[in-house]
Amino acid sequence: MKLLEATYWTTVNDVEDNIAHLAEHCILSQLIEQGNRIGLPFFDCYATTTPSAIIYDLSTYNVKTAEFITDALKSLKPCTKDDVLAEIHRIEVEDSIPMASDCNLDDICNEVNNVIAKLKFEPWLKDGNPELDISNKPKRSPLRYGLATREWTLTVKAPIHSDAAKVI
Repeated sequence: MKLLEATYWTTVNDVEDNIAHLAEHCILSQLIEQGNRIGLPFFDCYATTTPSAIIYDLSTYNVKTAEFITDALKSLKPCTKDDVLAEIHRIEVEDSIPMASDCNLDDICNEVNNVIAKLKFEPWLKDGNPELDISNKPKRSPLRYGLATREWTLTVKAPIHSDAAKVI
């Protein structure tokens, strides 16, 4: 059996880093949940948020998995507050950094959903398909959040339709 590898990425140049990281987690959670619902064969997905992109590297032995991921990334659903809160906690565990939490979760959820609604993912199948241009594939330079003992804050930039920015 041949291993299929695919990369999906989207530009997040105008998105605050921590919101982009949170969106990365919320999207991956949706992909896994949707895959489980339809009994999708096992796949491995490595996700990264860089200062300019969200990147998903997928490895699978089933071409239907790559097709599913492509379709799922085109039809992402809004996240609930519970989804966002779960991913905030997952980021805290992942980065071993506690997050200050004195902000309105509704604002964070709205901002993440606004970002997700605007994202357009580009696929790159690593099977040598000459039809796909990979010249704009982002470099993998993960975000750095600091020392494991330091608190970090999630800044929610004011969306166009909001009066003020919120800070967790």
